[in-house]
Amino acid sequence: MIDYAKILTELEEERATCQYVYGGMIPAFYTQALHRAIEAVKECQDCVAEAGRMAKEVSRHDMA
Repeated sequence: MIDYAKILTELEEERATCQYVYGGMIPAFYTQALHRAIEAVKECQDCVAEAGRMAKEVSRHDMA
């Protein structure tokens, strides 16, 4: 299974590193791409959590 938390950590570290290296002058296209990537990974993480909740609900009904 994909470790979304690790991916988010790495993307956040990349953003922080770029801010340090470029002194706050990160190219806008890169900042926007990082932001979209972070949001997409968060959405995937939420979907995995929801799928897990749904699977638990289905298994509860199957046991009944």
